[in-house]
This record gives sequence, C-alpha cells and structure tokens, in this order.
Amino acid sequence: MNNRTIGTITKNLIKTKELINTPDKWIQNLYSNEAHTKFCMLGALMEILTDQNYASVGKSLEYNCMFEACDEDPVYQFNDTHSHEEVMEAMNRAIDISIRNSL
Repeated sequence: MNNRTIGTITKNLIKTKELINTPDKWIQNLYSNEAHTKFCMLGALMEILTDQNYASVGKSLEYNCMFEACDEDPVYQFNDTHSHEEVMEAMNRAIDISIRNSL
C-alpha cells in the first residue's frame, strides 16, 4: 500500500457513518429512499464510493471492515435485523478496524 491510500478507507467509513448517524437518516430493507436522504449501511457506503458498482463495493476494504464489524454477517442483513444504535456501534467497530490496520 502506498502512502497516498493510508487513511482513505478510514475517512470513507467515517463519511459512511455520517450519512446514517441519526435514525431519521437511516433506513432498513432498502439501500436508500428515492430522495437519497436516508440510507442503510450498504447504501451509505455505495453513496460514498460513487464510482463503484454494487459488486465492487462488496470487494472494497471499506466493506471488509464493515463485514468484520458486523460479526461477519452480510452488511445489508446486519442493517436490516439490528437497531440503529447497534448499527452505529458496528460502524464504530469498522472505523476502529480500519485504524488498527492503518487503512
């Protein structure tokens, strides 16, 4: 990994969390609402990684951190079966994982 990419993954995870940081900005069972004002975890990540499609987002380092933080449940499934508070805790764990791995 070159120096230019260090910290980018963490920044993207923080931005992802910011998109869903209150219950009124978070949604379940959809990636986002039509107005793109509410997102699920995966939808928020897709919004941040705008140049990537669903398949490439699922292979991203950001997704890998989120997957690990969700106890290795698919991120969309974790989002749809847990409370907003639990989702925020998982996002904090994902950010911690990325920091620990110098991402």
